[in-house]
Amino acid sequence: MNTDKKEYRVISGIKCEVENCKYNSDGCHCIAGSIEVGPSHAASSEETVCDTFIPR
Repeated sequence: MNTDKKEYRVISGIKCEVENCKYNSDGCHCIAGSIEVGPSHAASSEETVCDTFIPR
């Protein structure tokens, strides 16, 4: 996955509060090219994670 922020735009409707994520721009805006949420066996929102997360 190409991680150059300049190539991405804000994903409308996606709020990210993780301040140290490489894809968090201007507060709570996600600028990843796409997002992946897992794991596939999650039974509740508490069991999910953003697999796109990359620390700054």
